[in-house]
Amino acid sequence: LYASFCYYDFCARAYKVIQAQPRLLPCFMPPFFDQRGLNHPRSSWLRLNVAQMLVKLVKSSKQVIALNFLDTMMTALQPMLAQVVAPEAGEMLVLYEIAGLILGCGLALQTSAQYFSLLLTPVLEGLQSAADANAVQVGARYIASAGLFSKGFRGSMSTPTGSVPSSPLSGSPGQTSDATCLSDDTKAMWRRILELSLRFWSAHDADEETRSATIVLLHRMV
Repeated sequence: LYASFCYYDFCARAYKVIQAQPRLLPCFMPPFFDQRGLNHPRSSWLRLNVAQMLVKLVKSSKQVIALNFLDTMMTALQPMLAQVVAPEAGEMLVLYEIAGLILGCGLALQTSAQYFSLLLTPVLEGLQSAADANAVQVGARYIASAGLFSKGFRGSMSTPTGSVPSSPLSGSPGQTSDATCLSDDTKAMWRRILELSLRFWSAHDADEETRSATIVLLHRMV
C-alpha cells in the first residue's frame, strides 16, 4: 500500500510536468480512479490518501485538467460522489471539493455548467429527502458536501470584465483572482441549497455537525 501511495504522491509533486505536457494526463490520472486508488476494495487509508493527493494535484493544475481531462474526470467522479455522502464514508467528502475546483475554474464553461447541474442536483434532492425523513446525520453530510463543492465557485455572471470577482451568490467583491462565470440557473441552485440548509439547521440547531456544516456553507456564500 505504501508503494502505491508513493505513486500518487509523485503525481501530486509532478504538477509542473503535467502543466507543461497535458498529453500525459491520460497516463498519470487513471490509477487515481480505479481499484488501485479511490476505488481500492480493502484499504480506506489508501482511498483517503489518494483523495488528498488528488486535491493537491487539482489545486495546482485545475486549468490544465479542465481543458484536457474534464469529461473523463467527471465521469469517473460522478458515481463516487453518490457514495461518499453516506456517513460511513468519513472524510471522503473531499471528492466534492475536487469536483468543485475543476468545474469552478472558469474554463470549458458550457461543459462545466452541464456537469455542475448533474453533480449538484442530487445534493439538493438528497438534502430535501433528509429533511423530510428527519435524517440529521445524512442532511449534515449533504450540507458539508455543498460547502466543499462551493470552494471552486468564486465569481458571478455579473462580474464585469477586469473587476474583482464576487462570491457565488452576492455581488460583493471577494479576495480571489479566479473569476467563475455562473449562469442564473446555477446561482438559483446555490440559493435553493442555502435556503434548505438554513431551514435544516433551524430544525436541528442542537446538532453540532449540522451547525458547523451550515456555517461553513453560509460563509462560502457571503
